[in-house]
Amino acid sequence: MQNKQIKTNLSILNNQQVMSSKEIAELTGKEHNHIMRDIRKIEEELGASISGQSSYKTEQNKELPMLLLDKENSLLLVSGYSVVLRQKIIKRWQELENQVKQEQDRLTARHQGKITRRLETNEIKSFVEYAKNQGSKSPDKYYIHITNMTNTILGIASGERDKLTGHQLRQVDMLESVVRATLPHLMEANIPYKDVFQSLKHKCKDIIDIIQVKLN
Repeated sequence: MQNKQIKTNLSILNNQQVMSSKEIAELTGKEHNHIMRDIRKIEEELGASISGQSSYKTEQNKELPMLLLDKENSLLLVSGYSVVLRQKIIKRWQELENQVKQEQDRLTARHQGKITRRLETNEIKSFVEYAKNQGSKSPDKYYIHITNMTNTILGIASGERDKLTGHQLRQVDMLESVVRATLPHLMEANIPYKDVFQSLKHKCKDIIDIIQVKLN
């Protein structure tokens, strides 16, 4: 069975995280065929399969077999190796599992951010109409202006949102929630549209400054 690769370099097989015999060989400094041999020996002694089938390509583009082990069975494999080698595998599992958690956290934050973004866009749409009624000649540009304002305050380069961490995405979500909640109140006060934008910018900056002071 072919494995599905994800960004963390940790593979998924039958909905379980697995590590390849190739990576185990690289981490331990052992020959890959020796790792494969050790896995087969364990399977023979247990009378059961503990691995999944997969393959990799060499630098010469030659396809060769490798085996996939879940965490329990990869630790079973290295239980007969030295303490130093076992430690390398354990640390690598911790790194990979942490990467998976971070990616899951990022995806969750990204999903919530998309919801907030849609709600914020509805308020910006109302503000665009508000600015237009007050004589703005380019009210539609406020969609971009407000997005750029958020990015600038948070130090995010244009077009980089898909690369943000879960923590950074939650900061974006927070400021976009502020925009969504603040715009209606400023418009209800019948403030000139240019002042609305400036007030919004100051409020978002103040919130970030307060957070940074608390963290420090």
